[in-house]
Amino acid sequence: MRQKTMCISAMQPKSEQARFWRAVLLFVSWACVLACAVTIFVLSHETAAESSGKSNGVIAMLFARFGIVVSSHFVRKLAHALEYFGLALLLYNAYGLSFRAVQPALSFLTAVLYAASDEMHQYFIFGRACQMRDVFVDALGAAASVLLCTVAYWLFQKCKQYISYKNKKGTV
Repeated sequence: MRQKTMCISAMQPKSEQARFWRAVLLFVSWACVLACAVTIFVLSHETAAESSGKSNGVIAMLFARFGIVVSSHFVRKLAHALEYFGLALLLYNAYGLSFRAVQPALSFLTAVLYAASDEMHQYFIFGRACQMRDVFVDALGAAASVLLCTVAYWLFQKCKQYISYKNKKGTV
């Protein structure tokens, strides 16, 4: 009869330890998604004056450190795209771990639906507006993230196949 291999540190079968760490990784992945979504919500909940103040602070910092002059409109749209780039990246990871397969369409769709709900939320904030072009900018950020993740995943799989092939031939 074959004995189970035990991990010395945890004194439990390797499969149980692997399940535990997978559960921890899943929890951390979804916690990061939630943290990003809450951050976007909090930033969207600011009044127009508070939001403009932050944009002007970024503009002043860029000019002071790098001598770069950019418009407030550019900073705001870039912030929109980067927020949803990050959200889609985290969603891509969390969905991939949850389903044990990459889910680029689901990651993109979730990010865009959150962007639309965020714009509806801004409709009720003093001085803010619900603008569909912002959802479009958010979708571009999410699409760039999903595309980057998909290409990186594809390259990783190709490298694994190449290494496996070379190992079978005995040349690596």
